[in-house]
Amino acid sequence: MKKHLSTFMLMARFALWPTLAAALLGAAVSAALLFSGGVHGSWDSSNFFDKADYAVTGAVVLLFVLLLRPMRERGGIQPGYTLRRLGVSELTAYIWQSLAAAMGFFICLMAQAAVIFAFALYTQAQDQGPAGDMSALVMLYLSPVAHALMPLSDWPVYIRMLLVCCALGAAASYFPFMNRHGKTAFSPFVILAAAIFGGALRADIGDYTMEGVIGGISFVVIGIYLYAVHYRAADIDDEDDPLGLTGGADSAAQS
Repeated sequence: MKKHLSTFMLMARFALWPTLAAALLGAAVSAALLFSGGVHGSWDSSNFFDKADYAVTGAVVLLFVLLLRPMRERGGIQPGYTLRRLGVSELTAYIWQSLAAAMGFFICLMAQAAVIFAFALYTQAQDQGPAGDMSALVMLYLSPVAHALMPLSDWPVYIRMLLVCCALGAAASYFPFMNRHGKTAFSPFVILAAAIFGGALRADIGDYTMEGVIGGISFVVIGIYLYAVHYRAADIDDEDDPLGLTGGADSAAQS
């Protein structure tokens, strides 16, 4: 148990500063975009927070890129040696790194949610919202951006966003795993692009078909990465890649 805790603390420590940097920068940009424009009661409540969508997306992209760096072999740093000293398998290390990264994405999104919530309360206090004393609640519930971050009583969105964070964490952690074995993984960038352009960071009210689709795809992505890491960790010298998840230096060298 101690080695697992030590491994998780190691991964969490590496994820801490990237998470803080992305969360604070994203929150600052969200605040600037929302508050600099002032309060406009004529806005439609469903697009009240659309400006913040750019900051939310940017913060997630920034954090994803920053999380690709920890636990890579670079500049004399040998994380593989550290993991062997801890006595954990590559699969175990990958799982803990994925969980730490998923927590990072959650914290990053909650920082954005705090700014959006503050702006909703400010709008309501200025009596500029669309529904009087209920303006903050209405805006948060109807906006796809805000609803994804603060689903309120819409519990399927909680499950979907949890799976999205875990899928992003699994994708980001796959890159350093492959790097430790001298390969380059391109699939994490595909997953990130799919999450952004597939609407994983937005949620419409009552659209449970989309919740099921996005949540289901996220669950499958997590499973594929776990299988890929298990397969490669069991025989790291095997050059086959039946899942098509990697492209790498080895292939380029052979061609």
